[in-house]
Amino acid sequence: MKIKSYINKFKISLKNNGILVTLKKVINKLKTRIFREKSDLVVEKIEYDKYIKKFSDKISILIIVNQEGFKADYLKELISSIEKQTINTSQVLVGVISDEKYKINTKGNLKIDITYMDKDTSYSDGVERLLKKSSNDYITVLDSQVCLEEDFVFNLLKEIDEKNYDILYTDEKIIDINGNRGIKKHYKQDFSLETLRSFNYIGETYLFKKSLLDELGGYKSLYSGLERYDILFKLIELSNNIGHISKVLYSNRYCKYYSDEKLENYVVEGCIGIVKDHLERCGISGEVIKIQQCPGYRVVYDIKENPLVSIIIPTKDFMDDLKKCINSVLQLSTYNNYEIIVVENNSEKKETFEYYKEIEKHPKIQVVYYEGEFNYSKINNYGYKYINGEYIILLNNDIEILSKRWIEEMLMYVQRQDIGICGAKLYYPDETIQHAGVIIGINGVAGHSHKNIGRYETGYFKRLCLTQELSAVTAALLMIDRKVFDDVGKLDEEKFKVAFNDVDLCLQSVKNGNKVMFNPYVEAYHYESKSRGLDNDNGAKQKRFEGEVNNFYERWDDKLKKGDPFYNINLSLKTEDFTIK
Repeated sequence: MKIKSYINKFKISLKNNGILVTLKKVINKLKTRIFREKSDLVVEKIEYDKYIKKFSDKISILIIVNQEGFKADYLKELISSIEKQTINTSQVLVGVISDEKYKINTKGNLKIDITYMDKDTSYSDGVERLLKKSSNDYITVLDSQVCLEEDFVFNLLKEIDEKNYDILYTDEKIIDINGNRGIKKHYKQDFSLETLRSFNYIGETYLFKKSLLDELGGYKSLYSGLERYDILFKLIELSNNIGHISKVLYSNRYCKYYSDEKLENYVVEGCIGIVKDHLERCGISGEVIKIQQCPGYRVVYDIKENPLVSIIIPTKDFMDDLKKCINSVLQLSTYNNYEIIVVENNSEKKETFEYYKEIEKHPKIQVVYYEGEFNYSKINNYGYKYINGEYIILLNNDIEILSKRWIEEMLMYVQRQDIGICGAKLYYPDETIQHAGVIIGINGVAGHSHKNIGRYETGYFKRLCLTQELSAVTAALLMIDRKVFDDVGKLDEEKFKVAFNDVDLCLQSVKNGNKVMFNPYVEAYHYESKSRGLDNDNGAKQKRFEGEVNNFYERWDDKLKKGDPFYNINLSLKTEDFTIK
């Protein structure tokens, strides 16, 4: 695409300016680029020298090779990638679990210690044997499927020097079994334990402090082939000082289990066991179940007692939509301890008020009247005055619930002490996604994850079928702990009357130490903006919208500058489909 763009620019310049001016422009561009690249190299050289002097022997690279599925060429490629490191570790330990012996030629001064082990040696035992020879502070365990980028070690050293992380991971490139590099790049989010419980997005190549492993009592795992996922949880249970480098620093060969049903099932079942063990060690009660979409697994947490849940629905006319919304709640909900507060705001049609009389006969429904001008935040806050529940659901009148366990699926998260809000997966009537969480910074302020993608798509690295931690979710359908709602001061009625009040609410919750979750197993249709229209359909609304954008910049400027921790700086902020920049 870039080449085509350059050619088009060249043709336009040629037409407008002639050959001499165009060539001069090209030469100046090349000079600028070469100068910039040389400047970058000078800076990098200074940094390399600094870290070589400081601790070039900080990391031990442990490579474990199993005989099954092993190709000697893979190991040679990995060793070659270690030899090419801009900063080399002083210690590379290779364990080959096999009856055969493989000759490994090294070109440079790299010191490689090769240990041959009986083919019956387990992966964990192989790592343990290598660890006894390791003398460095940090360990990374690799297999021969991996190939390192030249600045892999340099970036790890730089990050642990500056921030002293206990565990550190990077982005990766997925390549095919023949080593072709163009399959896919996985730009990962920053650390989230909740997301890790749904999917090993961190991967199997990560760095950790050897002292953590000593505290753990060694590299012990009962999950053959999945040891590194199991060990990762055990390390995290000892320390949450975990860093992420948003750079692709290694390639990983496309695993054969993706196309082998038996192996796929083995992996999923193994991951379920690993997460289950992890929850038991943490004293968390819940079930880890298999899902079909990805394929994969998720945690269904136990719900404590039977708390009252209050559902607030602001509305104005459009009785058919409100009727559909309330009927879906009454007919589908398997959780029975709830109440509905309908907040009427300046309806004009007679049939609307007749419908209110009808629904008020229901013991779970109350209609209250707010007579001020439309202010989404103020209307919901007004409805809050009438609730009795410990947990609040904010629900738009143009939502139609699709999931039977929708209340339980949000409650099981919001009941947790460290989680304040849980949101849902919403669809347009044409079966495309309207909302799968909110990404901060998209379109300048915030945008919906995977918007307009098909309902049954799995999304960028499974994200559409993963329960995951995010920065924000839409208030069209979310649950919030009443205490959290009080602590953040409710919805901001002054600065965010209509737009961004939900994003602000979520960010305030996170600021106070309460996480935000997205649960794709809470599903609903959203007939978006029917009753109020779009924000840009007249001058007054547009002016109000622009004011709220400015208020968001003013309040959350630091958050916008840092970037969304559950996105990645290498992904575009101009689209909502996880396009790479």
